Amino acid sequence: MSMIQKYRQNAELLAGEAPEFSAVTKPFFHILDFVVDEPYRGACHAISAILYVILRELNIDATICLGELGKDRVCFDHSWVEVSGKIFDISIARPLDSTYDGSPIFMGRNLETLGEPFWKYGISSGIGDDPFVLCLKAGSFGLYMDNAPVHKNGLWYFVQKFGNRCGLQINLNKIRQKYANVQWRCAR
Repeated sequence: MSMIQKYRQNAELLAGEAPEFSAVTKPFFHILDFVVDEPYRGACHAISAILYVILRELNIDATICLGELGKDRVCFDHSWVEVSGKIFDISIARPLDSTYDGSPIFMGRNLETLGEPFWKYGISSGIGDDPFVLCLKAGSFGLYMDNAPVHKNGLWYFVQKFGNRCGLQINLNKIRQKYANVQWRCAR
């Protein structure tokens, strides 16, 4: 069994215990497959933003979060998604520094072990925000999504691509307007 298959099996087990989260499984794994296949490294803000919009379009009350992760003496700025207070974090599988590769977090649980996440979410190290995080806090979600240099339609391209795989019909102009003024929730 591949690691992705194990993650999927564990996510389905968790969602079976809490059916309100079962609708998160499909978009979560469409995006995780992409992150692993590409490999799309160090893109927590982008991956979380894409997942957030798709979940909202699926009528799931998701929140996009921005804060620090920490463990022992290591910490860094990070983004993730929360649904009903449970953490969903795809990009922790491929952080910028491969030394810290880990298992994705689904419903606040490590998908490899089903235990608690390795990282503590929403800590306050006292270091302060890196320059990019300061830009995210000061800027517009819509501009961030528009200006990602990966495609002429920015990150909206991926929202449309993965949204379509989840049965959504995404109109780029409407979706841009709808989410233009979203703000990350600061988790500190």
